[in-house]
Amino acid sequence: MQKLIQPLTHMYISSGYKASGYTARFKMVHYALDCYDAKGDSTVYASGDGKLLASGLDRILGNFMVIRYNGVYNHANGKTQDII
Repeated sequence: MQKLIQPLTHMYISSGYKASGYTARFKMVHYALDCYDAKGDSTVYASGDGKLLASGLDRILGNFMVIRYNGVYNHANGKTQDII
């Protein structure tokens, strides 16, 4: 079992998981977390022990990383689950 940490020191979330504003604007569900460092630090930390599935630069959405984390503790229900 693992508990994930935030990937940035001074993290600001610009669009959250399943954000209603994103869905209204782009007509699709947002299954991600868009964030940046509020103080401009470009260091990104691993949130846990995961496997990088994809990364790159999308011409519309910007930089992205898709990471799979196995056995993550879910505080809401007390169970562990795999997440991407």
